[in-house]
Amino acid sequence: EPREEGVEGEGAGKREAPKYINTKESSVFRKGEILYALPMASAAARKRDCIIVVEGYMDAISLHAAGFTNTVACLGTALSEGQIEVAASQSQSRRVILALDADEAGSSVIRRLAQRGVLQRLESKLVDVSVARLPAGFKDPDDLIRALGPPAFARALALAEDWVIFLGREAISAYFDKRKAAAAEAAEGGASGDAGHPAEAAAEAIGAAAAGGHGASARVGPPSVSRAFGSAVSELSLLLSSLPDGVRKLRHARDFALTLANGDRAMAERLELLLERPPAAQAARGGGGTTHVGPPAAPARAGFSPQLPPSVPADTPL
Repeated sequence: EPREEGVEGEGAGKREAPKYINTKESSVFRKGEILYALPMASAAARKRDCIIVVEGYMDAISLHAAGFTNTVACLGTALSEGQIEVAASQSQSRRVILALDADEAGSSVIRRLAQRGVLQRLESKLVDVSVARLPAGFKDPDDLIRALGPPAFARALALAEDWVIFLGREAISAYFDKRKAAAAEAAEGGASGDAGHPAEAAAEAIGAAAAGGHGASARVGPPSVSRAFGSAVSELSLLLSSLPDGVRKLRHARDFALTLANGDRAMAERLELLLERPPAAQAARGGGGTTHVGPPAAPARAGFSPQLPPSVPADTPL
């Protein structure tokens, strides 16, 4: 049965008033252990065999009003492993769709969960975590629903992707964004406006790594692009290293490599070898600086292997 555990609200009136007014943490009210609207969402989650997790209570209220009654909120806190487990327990398939805010803070929640090994542990417990991307220009589900209505959010849910693919896209798109920015800057300065083809970047990086140089960040176009490429390779390698060996891991490695090589299959084959190198080996050669703190690889789920599209052009919004 629903019960009152605390109060949250947005300040109103004078400008100096607090933006948010919240109940203080106590032995009764622990935000990291509570899912807002869970009692109202449980029946719908069982019926639809899925539950949606958003950041704030206003997102949950808006989605319930729009018919997405299988929605709960984590109250804007750092989403915890326990909260996801409770959410997953509401449906038979244990499917959880994270529809967090479309900003760096929202993306960083997913990255931290993976870096701490939370998503890997949940996967070993057969919890199916996917991530819904909001269309460009919308900051959160409430914003999207108010502007475009329920069908727009339903489409975002339908396109929700496995958390591994989400993090892979984040790493790859950061590199392509940097290339695009470097090309624009070069064009303004009267240069050719080309920051270098990804395949050429991969060739130089692979050659440098094989020679024991500075890993994936060595001599790949302008310094900013070189760093972005090195960071992408490092993040993807660390992500792959946290997955169990098997077909799914191999498919992700292949798809990431092909996307990073911009569809050049010959170069993707070479880049795939770099992505599959143990992170310790990359660090010894001066590769990217992301620290992996995940657990040992978890058992793979049979038949679950969503893939990236074969190419992500530099001007494609992800």
